[in-house]
Amino acid sequence: MLGLMLLLLSTFGLGYFYCKKPIDAIGLMPNRNRILLFSGGFLFVSVLVLLNCLIESSIFSAEWKLNDSVNFSLLGKAIQYFFISALTEELIFRGILLYILTDKTGIQKAALISAAAFGIYHWFSYGMFGNEIIPMLYIFLITSLAGYVWGIAFVKSKTILLPLGLHFGWNLISSLVQKSQPYGEIIFHQVSKAALSDLNKLFASLFMGIFPSILMYIALYLMFRKKKVL
Repeated sequence: MLGLMLLLLSTFGLGYFYCKKPIDAIGLMPNRNRILLFSGGFLFVSVLVLLNCLIESSIFSAEWKLNDSVNFSLLGKAIQYFFISALTEELIFRGILLYILTDKTGIQKAALISAAAFGIYHWFSYGMFGNEIIPMLYIFLITSLAGYVWGIAFVKSKTILLPLGLHFGWNLISSLVQKSQPYGEIIFHQVSKAALSDLNKLFASLFMGIFPSILMYIALYLMFRKKKVL
């Protein structure tokens, strides 16, 4: 976390020298429209998480059970943790650096560079070095694809609050029903899951990892189709 904070301060320092008003450049200050974008993004990915659970139930015959009691203190800590972590990552990977990259290289190239950096970052945050290559490629694929979509969301909306809503919503709602670190299965827990062959499990995991980003991309396209970025 200290390393992320130092990186965050560095990006804002760079942003100040580049455009003098980095907070305005990334649309960080809330207003009515930005709050609506944040809330809409949060609600949309909440539906996607539930849809992913239904898909997992269909493919793996997975079943969930409501926890005997909800630890509201734990839920509060999870909300705080996932919001701060999502905000920090968005400010670094979809903040002033993406703003500068877009100005220097164009939208598509900037979004791809930011997405690749986001994917590589998750190798470090998940402690994946030393693991087999397939899990590393899988994590890179799903996180960089999500990073690309969230980068497009930032460029299209001209505010970091839309990708923040998508990112925060995905992490938080996932933690309510799925195993996650440091908080997971806060409200529901999985009680059974059918075993698949390694190949079928790989294809199913790829589908569930990629499908939400595709739907987010389509939603952004429909929402901002008059702006020729996608």
